[in-house]
Amino acid sequence: MYLSTFCWFFLLVSFHLIACTNSAERRPVIGILAQAASLQDGDSYIFSAYVKFIEQAGALVVPLRIKESKGYYKTLFEKLNGFAYGKGDFFPILGICQGFEEFTIQRTKTFQLGRCDGLDYSSPLVFTNDARRSRMFRGLSDDLFEAMKNWNVTYNNHQYCMRTEVFNKTKQLSDFYRVLSRNVAKDGVEFISTIEAYDYPFYGTQWHPEKNIYLWSDAHVNHSAIAVKVSQYIANFFVNEARKSKHSFEVNDLANSVIFNYQPKFMGAPSFHDVYFFNNDSMVT
Repeated sequence: MYLSTFCWFFLLVSFHLIACTNSAERRPVIGILAQAASLQDGDSYIFSAYVKFIEQAGALVVPLRIKESKGYYKTLFEKLNGFAYGKGDFFPILGICQGFEEFTIQRTKTFQLGRCDGLDYSSPLVFTNDARRSRMFRGLSDDLFEAMKNWNVTYNNHQYCMRTEVFNKTKQLSDFYRVLSRNVAKDGVEFISTIEAYDYPFYGTQWHPEKNIYLWSDAHVNHSAIAVKVSQYIANFFVNEARKSKHSFEVNDLANSVIFNYQPKFMGAPSFHDVYFFNNDSMVT
């Protein structure tokens, strides 16, 4: 079976299990936003690869379903404290591929993206001068930084790009986000590939850090040991950011909300994906 979109909207938000008292021992709980599905299995889905990507770094996952009642979102986002910009409220968000693109749309309230051929290829990152001292990348070992700079270890699969010249002249973006890397699409378009907000723990990658470990189709994904370390670094970085959050989740509410309540479906060859579908009979009883 085929899932028709080329790149997936992956937006992660974080909060904590309230029962934990020692901040060093906190196990973060990460919300993953589902996206609409056109298949008969359910009205929305999350690839299990995204769940595993977060779980490998020691976090629990709660699916953020779509097409739910206002009460569902009101209750959940009260626990999450929403997407608050208030000072002192530490709330990490990670956007991958279309999640990255959504960051730019939400910031400008317009569609500034341009078409490009970013489908199915791996490449190094063209780091900016800010990258090595950025929050996101300053924890990289020298070996891993050089690998990301010189080897094809970041996988792209997108049809739209935030062109460098558009980003630079759009003050809503350039004043809010620090550019950490650029790349060149297969058709020669230069685009922004990694960002972090100056004043908030918001991080975006146009590339897919989760694919190096969990995508086993015929796509041009690098599965080498060093590419796997890139994936692990990004997961560990984001989950460690989430550990700083003071948002909380009651134990019983968490038990009813975690992804373990749902049964993924294996999609077979050639994708070898297993997928969580929602608003169907996949909930474990």
